[in-house]
Amino acid sequence: MAAYVGILSNSGKVLDNDTEALVYAFERCGIEPTESWLYVDEEFGEIMLEWFFSRDWIRYRHINDIP
Repeated sequence: MAAYVGILSNSGKVLDNDTEALVYAFERCGIEPTESWLYVDEEFGEIMLEWFFSRDWIRYRHINDIP
């Protein structure tokens, strides 16, 4: 599971896993699932993570990889 560490305008924020990161990204974009986060299309979720965290975030493969 990936971990995300905020830099620049997101400095100090750490998201421990993809699920937490996806919920954060959706909330920041004003997207709310109709049923549950469990039913979000996997491909859409991957695209959302890649897009949302491509700027002021560093993605680590695992939470233990954060220096």
